Amino acid sequence: MQRDTVRVEKLPPDGIDQAADLLARSFETTPDYTHMFPDPHTRRDALRGFMKAPVRDSQAEGNCWVATDGTMMLGVAAWQAPGRYPWSLGRNLRALPAIMSVLRHAPGSFRDLLKFGSTIDSHFPDIPLWYLQVIGVSPEAQGLGVGSALLEPAFDLADRDRVPCYLETSNEKAVPFYLRAGFHIDRQGVELMPGGPTYWLMTRPPR
Repeated sequence: MQRDTVRVEKLPPDGIDQAADLLARSFETTPDYTHMFPDPHTRRDALRGFMKAPVRDSQAEGNCWVATDGTMMLGVAAWQAPGRYPWSLGRNLRALPAIMSVLRHAPGSFRDLLKFGSTIDSHFPDIPLWYLQVIGVSPEAQGLGVGSALLEPAFDLADRDRVPCYLETSNEKAVPFYLRAGFHIDRQGVELMPGGPTYWLMTRPPR
């Protein structure tokens, strides 16, 4: 697999399950989701349901991009356009089947999951912006520039419309990557996940 074979395209409707599975694999060992879903035997199944909600929603909005090498999916980025987050009641209702699958696989985590979502919403900036809700790269595609390539489509739209981009991350190792991509740290040490690792809140100004 070569860096120059990576291409980015919009996720088709029939790729939602595959994208959710890729994100589940990419987040399976991160501190935030090992805290949220402590049982390693059910974590990936719980994460599939959890990730399917933002993937399906952003795909329906036309703002979910995937990186491929022509044969396999290498990474996924689910974005929310300005004014489209937090979700409306209707969009939350459409996400219920995915969220209920988390309840089936990890019932002990469900209350914390709901608190996690409400805490993210309470910290969300009250300005128009592009929100990177989730991004993940498959382990076998690390170091190929997949993450950077996945950021570019929304960056182009944000720069065109002169609005910032925004994200949260609990992964300290990812912070330098986002800084290189043009994000600034707004706040750090923010507890979004009850009792779990803290987060960096980051914004990229338009260019």
